[in-house]
Amino acid sequence: MNTTLGTPVKTNKSAGFFLKVCQLCYLFGFPNCWMESLKFSKTFTKIYDPFSKLTNVMIYLFILTEWGSMFTQNNLTEKQRSDRIMFCLSHPVLCSYRVILAYHREKLQELMYNLCLVLKEKVNDEEIEKGMVRKALAYTSALVGLCSTSLFLYGADGFNQMMRSEATFTTVITAWPLVEDTSISASAARFFLYFMWWVFMSRVFGAFAMLISLIVALEHQYKNLGKYFRNLSGIFEQDLSQAQKEKEYDQSVKYGIKLHAKTLRCTRLAQDSFSSIFRAQILLNTYVLVLLMFQMVSSERTLANVLAVIATGFAMLLSTGFLMWTGGDITVEAAILPTDMYCSGWHNCRSATGTRKLLALAMLQGQKPVMIKGLGFITISYPAYLSIVKSAYSVFSVLY
Repeated sequence: MNTTLGTPVKTNKSAGFFLKVCQLCYLFGFPNCWMESLKFSKTFTKIYDPFSKLTNVMIYLFILTEWGSMFTQNNLTEKQRSDRIMFCLSHPVLCSYRVILAYHREKLQELMYNLCLVLKEKVNDEEIEKGMVRKALAYTSALVGLCSTSLFLYGADGFNQMMRSEATFTTVITAWPLVEDTSISASAARFFLYFMWWVFMSRVFGAFAMLISLIVALEHQYKNLGKYFRNLSGIFEQDLSQAQKEKEYDQSVKYGIKLHAKTLRCTRLAQDSFSSIFRAQILLNTYVLVLLMFQMVSSERTLANVLAVIATGFAMLLSTGFLMWTGGDITVEAAILPTDMYCSGWHNCRSATGTRKLLALAMLQGQKPVMIKGLGFITISYPAYLSIVKSAYSVFSVLY
């Protein structure tokens, strides 16, 4: 479904926030996922679109050269071999996140259209909306900051090795240049490859910014809906006749139930769009943590090396955690909604038995657990996150 509007999108904090997220993702190599123009000039987009496609192709070549190192690089240290194994699998998986989101572009547009506009047309609590923006910004900023620190520390470790032991500046292992090649062209290539690593990670930053923001917005939509139902009891405090109060309450309940149905549809859209990424992230989390633990016990422990491993481990834990924690919050907020419906003031109705029956059916529907799943059977939640982290240590204990 194409949700692009023929008229300008109405502005609210949610729409303004997601416009900025889509602009950032566009600058990080994504297609336009917003519902209309991103408000960049035509001259800029005309120049930037082919440049973005070129850099994406260069990223694919960058990953291919990492795999090529399996056949050309034979004189590696223990840490370099471990890094190569880790990056050769993790980088294609992380690169696929942008591809998956681009493939589901129309679903993302529909999801944003509903979360920013349709569901907030008449029901939008500003405090909840501000909380959504704050949480999404905090999670995204923390993740990007930690990942950037990890990349910087890998560069610092390579520079330290170059200065301390006259080794080459090696951060990622590629087919060329060979780690022992000290020529000027090889040195220039290594700095360029380190720069390409940053470009590659910008795509990962964009993917997580989009993922985290949409999941947090979905969580807060359930909060918004719960507050709407709780506020319905205020109808019976108005200076109206009992019949007028019951009529207004009946209309408001029906509208709230429609919003609930649309919110459930948004949850299904999120599940369809993000399930592949959740699957990949769960497996990747275990794989990377196991390799990092092996590095800590078997590699040379320089300060820069240890800090790089620790920062990478925290970045991995946080990236998985932010996705699973917010996914778990959706389940929690959706489970509270039937209680909010019950507290909507239905007991003040004297004659509207149909409204009470309708509300009872809505509460019955709301009691069905709303869960986002990864790997088809793992519920995205806090307990599942702890189990996944523990499983990584269990695998390491068995292998080591």
